[in-house]
Amino acid sequence: MADARGASNSDTSGYALSTAERLLRRVSLFADLDAEDVLAIARVLRLRRVPRGAMILGQDEPGDVAFMIVEGTVDVLLESDDGRQFIVAQLGPGDHFGEMSLLDAEPRSATVVATADTELLVIHRDEFLRELVRYPQMMLRMLVSLSRRLRRADAQVASLAFGNTADRLARLLLTNARSGPRGLTVEVAQEELAAMV
Repeated sequence: MADARGASNSDTSGYALSTAERLLRRVSLFADLDAEDVLAIARVLRLRRVPRGAMILGQDEPGDVAFMIVEGTVDVLLESDDGRQFIVAQLGPGDHFGEMSLLDAEPRSATVVATADTELLVIHRDEFLRELVRYPQMMLRMLVSLSRRLRRADAQVASLAFGNTADRLARLLLTNARSGPRGLTVEVAQEELAAMV
């Protein structure tokens, strides 16, 4: 697994502001902002491209940036001391991660790895907190997002505490099923499915 955390040459600062609205509109936090506000936020963001398999952030390391996914996908992993991994979430375009450490100044709660070539918007802690204060609707969207994550975590804990492997697998398949031309499908590799279960 490559490590993208120190790859400053993968940062692209000052990308064309004319494309800022298009990029930011894909991120749920910014969906309700008007064009002027979006451009103001774009000025403090950096665009980072991360190759598939790269570690974006590591569990227990200090956090001073938050990430918003423009394109691509990532796995959010919990790692045990003996090296085992448990996939707690799979995130894609419009999702965000890393903001918990910015809010509470605690170390990262999980490792995040790119599962496809991924394009991220990156914002530093002081800028992030300033934007949250300026735009209450962003704060509300973040609270809703964190609440959903907590509910998912509660459901996972209950599944581990009370369910057997077959129950966990069934619940996981139902949660991750998406409608497609041939009905409901789950697009996940077998080893990823095992790590989730």
